[in-house]
Amino acid sequence: MLISNLYTIKSSALIDDTLTSVITINPNNNIFDGHFPENPVLPGVVQLQIIKELLEKEFNKSLILTNGANIKYTSIIVPKKDEELQIKIGLTFIEDRIKVNTIINNTNTTFLKFKGTYNYL
Repeated sequence: MLISNLYTIKSSALIDDTLTSVITINPNNNIFDGHFPENPVLPGVVQLQIIKELLEKEFNKSLILTNGANIKYTSIIVPKKDEELQIKIGLTFIEDRIKVNTIINNTNTTFLKFKGTYNYL
């Protein structure tokens, strides 16, 4: 993982062509010291990195994001308030690529909607 101790995977299951994971954010991770000390939020680029890491772990392959066709941040993730997140990744496999349609949410809020493509390294 690029960011150690930022999150823990509580569960992860691949059913048909959907990977659904539940993670817990560590609100005491030092990433929040700089983003932002008085009002910490989970950076958008880190959310994309978490998606990549979940895919790499599931498929045991290194990936690179080659296309972010549609990225919508619909709400801010506040680590002390939004510690548990569900990440649902719809998958389409095309040769050496994985197309994803992803939603990050919790019980009450959708935080991210993302469509993109990853290539195998």
